[in-house]
Amino acid sequence: MGKYLNGYRRELVLWVCSLQLILENHRAHFRDKELVWINSIIYSIEVLCKLMLSGIDAKELRTIDNAIKGVQPTLYAHKIAEGENNRSVDIDLLYDLAEQAVECCKYDCKHDYGTCQRRELFLKLLIPPFVEKGPCQYYQGEISERKAM
Repeated sequence: MGKYLNGYRRELVLWVCSLQLILENHRAHFRDKELVWINSIIYSIEVLCKLMLSGIDAKELRTIDNAIKGVQPTLYAHKIAEGENNRSVDIDLLYDLAEQAVECCKYDCKHDYGTCQRRELFLKLLIPPFVEKGPCQYYQGEISERKAM
């Protein structure tokens, strides 16, 4: 009969193993030395997970393996100051609003990315970028225009 993990240790295993999956699934976003380091980190996490899970009961191992696939880490960004002006908003609504605002960039972009207030707002709200390269992550003009920038 194998051992069982306590709740605290099980949560740690879930987070560590899910981090490995996240890094493996996003390797394409790393290049050169970054990719070498990411691969090293992935390997280290794999070894750590094997050590943390060694000797546990087979039934618990299956349960943990299934749970790892279900972990969905979420980044939460909150204002520190509490007050009347703070409101909780569904992130999907915020993204819908941002999508509409990004659409406006196609028509009224002044190509002054360093001082663009809309771009600054998107970055502060952690809105996912449209592109990873170029002077603005959110500009969705014609592809030929982006290449020329």
